[in-house]
Amino acid sequence: MPYLQARDVHQLALPALPFSIMMPALSLLLVFRTNTAYSRWNEARTLWGGVVNSCRNVVRQSNTFFPVRFFCFFGTLSFSEHSPTH
Repeated sequence: MPYLQARDVHQLALPALPFSIMMPALSLLLVFRTNTAYSRWNEARTLWGGVVNSCRNVVRQSNTFFPVRFFCFFGTLSFSEHSPTH
């Protein structure tokens, strides 16, 4: 099986002008994509923060309407201990 020898490999040369012309356009494209991605991430973070705050408000309001003494150790309602029949 013939192996590739160093004398068989020809030097690959590309002109630098096309890369020099395309570099500013590619860099601007990269910057716009990065800004768009950050904007989307920031919007998602803001919306998730709103969901978390709404959940906290619901829990805070439920704690107002249902005091802690109505909940047993496992977090379920336990009215049997506090019913007026006892």
